Amino acid sequence: MRADLLDAQAAIDWAVEQIPMLKKRIGDWADSYSTRIAIEDGKKAYYLRANPVPAIINAETGSIINSIRTSLDLLASALAARNGNAGSRQVYFPVCGTQAQFLKDGKGKIKLLSPADQAVIETLQPYNVGDGLLSALHELDILRKHRQLVAVQPFARGLGIEPTDGSFVHYDYNPAWRDFGDATPVLWTDAGASDCKVRLGGVYVAINEPGAAYGQQAIVVLPKFVTMAASIIGGQRILEGFQPSGSTAVRDVVAIALLMRTLSNFQGTILMAERGMVVEAGALARCCFENAVFVGALRNEGDKFLAEVQMTDRYSVKTMARWLVQVPDRLQHAPQGAKRRLEGLINEIRQQIPGFERAEFKALAGRAGLDDAYVHYAVLSRDAAHPSAQSLDRYFIRGRGKFPLQGMRWGAYASEPDEIPLTLNMASLATLEVCESMCEMLSNTEMLNEVKAHRSAHDKLNGGTL
Repeated sequence: MRADLLDAQAAIDWAVEQIPMLKKRIGDWADSYSTRIAIEDGKKAYYLRANPVPAIINAETGSIINSIRTSLDLLASALAARNGNAGSRQVYFPVCGTQAQFLKDGKGKIKLLSPADQAVIETLQPYNVGDGLLSALHELDILRKHRQLVAVQPFARGLGIEPTDGSFVHYDYNPAWRDFGDATPVLWTDAGASDCKVRLGGVYVAINEPGAAYGQQAIVVLPKFVTMAASIIGGQRILEGFQPSGSTAVRDVVAIALLMRTLSNFQGTILMAERGMVVEAGALARCCFENAVFVGALRNEGDKFLAEVQMTDRYSVKTMARWLVQVPDRLQHAPQGAKRRLEGLINEIRQQIPGFERAEFKALAGRAGLDDAYVHYAVLSRDAAHPSAQSLDRYFIRGRGKFPLQGMRWGAYASEPDEIPLTLNMASLATLEVCESMCEMLSNTEMLNEVKAHRSAHDKLNGGTL
């Protein structure tokens, strides 16, 4: 972790150290309830009494919540300092109730961050989506200054009694019992039965404010807040791994990588075409169009799209991990503890990208300004990349009459004469599009003019614009 994030991490570490102490304090108080016995209607009625929740438990819960919430503001301040805005009092980690509120007010709180860091935070969707924990943390931090956050929640599950003389005593549980006090007995025994000590299955101190944390035990929900905040701070490091040296933009470096990929895919298309393998050539030509759309989106949206690409990758990892843990047999040969680690990874990613959904490729092509490219992509998907009826048909040797299927063919024999040049034509178009977008992004006018000249020649060879 970079040194400027250590303060944010320290706020989380402090919270982690306090939670076991809070748990012990709650446990000590929960074990201190007492039993009152009264003779009513010929039976012994048992009432449970407990002292009010000690004020220090509420204070400690609020302090832990505040430290976790503060870690996110320290993260925002550190990112602003990286962008030359150290010490600004206008920077906060934004948490809003709705996306509209975030766009109206929240984005202004991170305007002093770099575009890349703003894009990462925006991709985290810091408003009330997903499991709502981020919004709950924010609201509880505000409310802790004005009212008590926690309340007592006793549980009768596992209820039992301990006769003082060791005898056996039958009791009748009262399903109407809900809370401590003298209003409702928790159970009854025969009037002549020995006195007993009532044991509850649990006495929990729970969050008492509306939101995603409502009703959850404080010692359960606080670690959830910790995991979420730590994931956000950890997720901020996603871009750091792509950070090039000097003043070169991350966007440009990723775009150059896409150019390299395009050139490799294009060369693969040529190699397959030379062998007459039209299906394989088409699958690689389709990759060229994917690259063109990604470069176009980078050109138009910059760091925002780059952050989306990275979040999409995390989304894919989460999907694969969920698939693995859904069926136990899939992990039968995995190392011990693999399921637990995968579930932890799923939870971590869920906290990093709450509510994230990957964009449809057709919509992405529109954002890149390449709607026409999607048509070529779709054709190549049907004819080559996917085992569709259209792509499978090429492997049949058709006949007539009583023998409509005369045989099968494969490889270089599974194509029509005009398919190879058409596939190379489409791959060329996609590669030229990538090169043109790259020149525009890098403001290389000389190379842009040369690429446009090649594009013009390509269009003329096709009788106009392809």
